[in-house]
Amino acid sequence: MYSLKYSSHFKKDLKKFKEDKPVIAELENVLNLLASGKKLPEKYRNHSLTGEFKHS
Repeated sequence: MYSLKYSSHFKKDLKKFKEDKPVIAELENVLNLLASGKKLPEKYRNHSLTGEFKHS
């Protein structure tokens, strides 16, 4: 099992969604999967970048 470290930037971003319960629940689910070392469902797998991040 992995331990998660939350950066201050992540904590600030998380505050934006604190009232959005479905988003927080889904994030907790994904973080629990990552912390336990399980594979993520296909919907969360890597994907091609678009927009300003495409050529980074």
